Amino acid sequence: LAEVIPGDAGVILDWPVAAAYPCNRPVSLALGAVEMPTWRIGGDPSLLGLAGISFAPDHAGPFVPVLAVAEQVLVPTYLVNKWDREVATVYRISPRPLASPDVSVSHSVELGWSRQPRLVVPGVDDVKTVE
Repeated sequence: LAEVIPGDAGVILDWPVAAAYPCNRPVSLALGAVEMPTWRIGGDPSLLGLAGISFAPDHAGPFVPVLAVAEQVLVPTYLVNKWDREVATVYRISPRPLASPDVSVSHSVELGWSRQPRLVVPGVDDVKTVE
């Protein structure tokens, strides 16, 4: 993997395989902010359920914001002379181009108490509003 992933690159290491790759630099999660990674190393696809909690919006995984603004592209990796065996599941993480948001401003006067709508993050929240 050293030929594919640079040593100084920020990497998301799925926890089931993190001990097997001590030479890779994990991304920072300091003060609740996640550093934008460039690579992700996962294990066997059967372990995805264990590692998937880090990316699951339902479980408030720390890497949910990464998947909201970037896409993962699978990079094939194999052992020398063992083409039928993957050593790890490696993903290249590429930020999506951000479009300018459609913003609309409206003003209204309401008597008594009113309930303000909450902020909804597209692609992360599956909230349906009733009008």
